[in-house]
Amino acid sequence: MDIMRAMQKSASWIAHGDQVSCIQFDPSGSQLLSVGGDKSMKLWNSNIGQEICKFQGLQGSAITCRFSTSGGFVAAGGNDCSVHLWNVRTQRHIKTYNGHSNTVTCIAFNSNSKRLISGSLDRCIRIWDTEKGVCRSNVQVGSSVNCLTTSPDEAWLASGHLDGCVRFFNFTDKKEVFKLDEHKPSQVNHVEFSPPDGIHILTSSKDGRLLIWDLRKRSQKLLEISHKEYKFHGMSGGVAYSADGQYIIGGSQLKDKADKYKLFLWRSKTGELMHSLSEHSDEIAYVTWHGRGGVASCDKGGKIYTWC
Repeated sequence: MDIMRAMQKSASWIAHGDQVSCIQFDPSGSQLLSVGGDKSMKLWNSNIGQEICKFQGLQGSAITCRFSTSGGFVAAGGNDCSVHLWNVRTQRHIKTYNGHSNTVTCIAFNSNSKRLISGSLDRCIRIWDTEKGVCRSNVQVGSSVNCLTTSPDEAWLASGHLDGCVRFFNFTDKKEVFKLDEHKPSQVNHVEFSPPDGIHILTSSKDGRLLIWDLRKRSQKLLEISHKEYKFHGMSGGVAYSADGQYIIGGSQLKDKADKYKLFLWRSKTGELMHSLSEHSDEIAYVTWHGRGGVASCDKGGKIYTWC
């Protein structure tokens, strides 16, 4: 089935007065979190685009945001060099994690949300204890961090870097185990373990190449995906796996012939282009896919689209 033909636009709305930097679904898929260049973070009804609340406490423009696994907490980081944590139900700002010396570019919760991981342009990955509010590890990685993720079993922490490398760390002792450097000299701007088992990893870079690797053999490249109308220059968020790992969606920052910016859908096993959608009038800044099949995309014009 051509799932993009079956997918319909659910809603679209202006979310921020500046570009939308990052969007994330809550675990239910009914709510969407967004941060923007206007120094705000907002929670939306993802079905109709209605604002639910606005979180207070950011000191600068946010670049990245995440829901905790339970959906009870949200976190954000950006150019104030800090990571912030809020309670969703009360909307109360709980904690500011200080320690990075440059922009925080990416964050991730572990499975029980007791650890919050942050990457920064200061070439460090920090792991924070969300209960005690302290930094448990400060990993020096040698290059600015654009993106990071953990494997489903939390055995691995993977990060993508300005120097074109993808680095893999043992999550227990935080030691670097190996790295991939095929994206050089372009910057890596996405790393994501394949759901649900994490035996593959999807990586992408600013030159528009998407690579899929078999982690059972560490450095075996299975597939390379590209398209003449696809390129994403952001630090992260240009592509995403579907929840079953069967598809990859990508948002382009190249104009098509109709002066639009396309969403592309590829089959992850073969790289076959299934379909594309031209809807955005501004460069796409982030795409995300919810477990129940919903997709959201946002752009530099401050607009969010949801698809179901």
